[in-house]
Amino acid sequence: MTGAVSVRAHAKVNPALRVLGRRADGYHELETVLVALELADVVTIREAAGGGVTVRTTGPRASSDIVDGPDHLAARGAALALEVLGSSAGLEVVVEKHVPSRAGLGGGSADAAAAALAALTLLGPSDGAALDALRERCAAALGALGADCPFFLHGPTLATGAGLGLGRGDELVALPAPDWELLLVTPDVACSTPGVYRAMTDAERGSAPAGLDGARELLAAGAEAARDALTNDLAPAAARAEPGLAAWTELLREVGLDHALLAGSGSSHFALFPPGTGDAEGARDLVLAAAGARGLTPRLCEVTGLAGRTLTPLDRV
Repeated sequence: MTGAVSVRAHAKVNPALRVLGRRADGYHELETVLVALELADVVTIREAAGGGVTVRTTGPRASSDIVDGPDHLAARGAALALEVLGSSAGLEVVVEKHVPSRAGLGGGSADAAAAALAALTLLGPSDGAALDALRERCAAALGALGADCPFFLHGPTLATGAGLGLGRGDELVALPAPDWELLLVTPDVACSTPGVYRAMTDAERGSAPAGLDGARELLAAGAEAARDALTNDLAPAAARAEPGLAAWTELLREVGLDHALLAGSGSSHFALFPPGTGDAEGARDLVLAAAGARGLTPRLCEVTGLAGRTLTPLDRV
């Protein structure tokens, strides 16, 4: 072993997600606002004897649907970095999971981006400009793994951890970070992104874009004002694709969180609060009590702030 590089891979939510229509390539044209959260996985890369990439998933939110092997998104991110570097080095990837999977929080995409960045840092040039050029090449390739991947890998250039995603969501414009605190609630059900998109009707596609000005206005608003502007065109389709969401939607309304929005394609929901008031913690306690009374167990019910960046490199060891 020649040392290791660790990167914190932050989760995200989409305060606005509009599906503008279907593209000729079969994907959907999107306009989405993305914001990175303090909640994060930790991805560590070590150089290993031999060639190829191995991956091991650990942590409190490792789950049976995350299969260690070449199809693991973190392994694929590391492999893409090796390809960009033209390297035949062997790599060991360890993913410490804190972000639940199949939850609309971008955990897998963030892990792929973090693995790519860690591999570039471990094996690539020390010159910052040269490393940035390699990261750009990786971002283009990572877009094939998931439309959120470029958002995470471009985090250092976004600077605030917030951006407007166009195209498939992978064409990015930097935005100022909002001043919010969030309550995240991830139900004990999981959502399949392809399944949610398949469940959309033609009537649910074709939203009018809000544009860059609309995105800036949303993020500039305080938490209470921003609640009325939250939008996610995937929510009705997700409710049809995963009927288990209905109990959680009802629960959130019961405790007064009518504005809580589906995160991405689900299954998580998030609610906005002014930071430092204790309101988010109070809402968390209400959700946990109501869930217990109904016999429901969330995979996650946690207050989180905003990260200000999508990937946080940790000390090299």
